[in-house]
Amino acid sequence: MNGIGIDILSALFEATPVDLLLLASILFCALGVGVVLGSVAALRGSGVDALVTVVSDLLVAVPPFFFVMVLFLGIQRFVPPNAYLPAFAVLFVAVLWPSYARSTRARAVQVARSAYVEAARSAGASSARLLRRHVIPNSFFPVLAQVPVDVYNIFFVLTAFPFLACFNPFFSLLSPFPNGRYAEWGYLLALGACYGWSPLASINHWWMYTFPALTILAFGIAVALTCDGLERYLLGPRGQT
Repeated sequence: MNGIGIDILSALFEATPVDLLLLASILFCALGVGVVLGSVAALRGSGVDALVTVVSDLLVAVPPFFFVMVLFLGIQRFVPPNAYLPAFAVLFVAVLWPSYARSTRARAVQVARSAYVEAARSAGASSARLLRRHVIPNSFFPVLAQVPVDVYNIFFVLTAFPFLACFNPFFSLLSPFPNGRYAEWGYLLALGACYGWSPLASINHWWMYTFPALTILAFGIAVALTCDGLERYLLGPRGQT
């Protein structure tokens, strides 16, 4: 037990399904929207391509954590506290999809102009079939390199604002967690950093921040290795379409 009455190990286990669901919902939705829009923009060209490109460039120009912070402040008054975390997930999807769309489009433009896609189009394949069979499977692998970075970006926001709230109550307005203690890895790391180490008071409860940090680090490494393996498979002989 630590000084604020939380069993760190039990809290980490309790937080695991929360974090897995949160990360999966954000990343899969952002990937799905970005990959589909990027592929459609490359295949259709013209106005659709210009619209997706302009919107993506405008949104990517703003740092994700800052954009999420501003949007969260804007909608907070309309959202009940128990819906803060789902609202946070929706906002992160809206912020992350443009980077996936841009990466996918850059690759999909090459795929859409390839000989086998032109042959399928000449044979009467619809746009939906071209997307499903050729463009998307051969275009989305570049975004896999961005996924581990976004995992740490999400945890940065989850950790930073609860941590800053320890020093200034204003930052509690930016935290996606309802009032009180919450079983989530980033929140546990923020609490550990707040109360587990204080050079002025000669406090160093190292386990309070070490184990949440190691959990987040291990999860990020696992995601990176999974994405790397999937990319190698897609680029290998068995992954060629």
